[in-house]
Amino acid sequence: MPIKSLVAVSLAALALAAPGAQARGKYVRFDVSGARATFPVSMNAGGALAGDSYGTSYYQGFLRKPDGKIITFAAPNALDTRPRSINDGGAIAGWFDDAQNQNHGFLRAPDGTMTVFDVPGDDHTSVAAMNKSGWITGDADLDYGAIHGFVRRPNGKITVFDPAGSALTLPYAINDAGVVAGTWGDAKGTLHGFLRAPDGTITSFDAPNSTATLGECINAEGVIAGEYSGGGVAGGFVRTVDGTFEEFAFPVANNLPAEVLGINTKDTVTGFYTDNTGKSHAFERRAGGAVEDISPKNAAGAQAVAINAARLIAGYYEDKQKLWHGFIRMP
Repeated sequence: MPIKSLVAVSLAALALAAPGAQARGKYVRFDVSGARATFPVSMNAGGALAGDSYGTSYYQGFLRKPDGKIITFAAPNALDTRPRSINDGGAIAGWFDDAQNQNHGFLRAPDGTMTVFDVPGDDHTSVAAMNKSGWITGDADLDYGAIHGFVRRPNGKITVFDPAGSALTLPYAINDAGVVAGTWGDAKGTLHGFLRAPDGTITSFDAPNSTATLGECINAEGVIAGEYSGGGVAGGFVRTVDGTFEEFAFPVANNLPAEVLGINTKDTVTGFYTDNTGKSHAFERRAGGAVEDISPKNAAGAQAVAINAARLIAGYYEDKQKLWHGFIRMP
């Protein structure tokens, strides 16, 4: 959602490093028919993708099956339909906006049946992620600008939550155990990471010597990855279940956006960084290794958004005509 983009770009002082090595791999490129832009956002263990595409006026959702078949869909009475997550059963969760400029959550069952939901008392419900059991997390604007986190159970019950002292709560991911990872901001505007256990216990964390920490994604074991900044340096991190941080540098210069958007069960992470020319690069970083550029050949810009246990990576790239295409990278 737009808030997430603004938070990510606010990370300052990215560390200087050598240019990322260009990694090899096989690529499948795809497009939603008639779209000027195809943006996959989530991939499940079987390689099915969910995302959105843009034609001339509004976004529509799509499902890309492992055999390559693409199905488009829209939420009821939607202007823009924005899927955010697909689980291993093929259910898709996301949000949409209507003609009254209100956001609502949706759950699309594998048979195409749609369920629309809202956080009680909210007119801007934004879904971020869903696990294989159908637990959904996201954020909601409940009191004129204050953003709170929520968890929706498979039975439809919604629980709103915030870390203590939070003025901004942004859940980004939920694993199959029901652990939520995300970012919260305090009254001074400092960003911290958090994890929320299934029993509601919330643990706040900060990368060492950081002034901003964003928890972006979580794997089945509870390992969290994201970004940090502080003391004139910044980069990515992997946080293990015991709270230990492994930090790594992005191959970019100062003040340029980068995000870690996916982590698999082997702690391999993926995302994007930006170079000095403003070009974005998709990357993969294996546990303990360096960041590798995995952008498709001749891309004018690329972002990776998801990775599964087989190291299939999904993302999108821009061509020289400024059209955006989806891709799957195979190791």
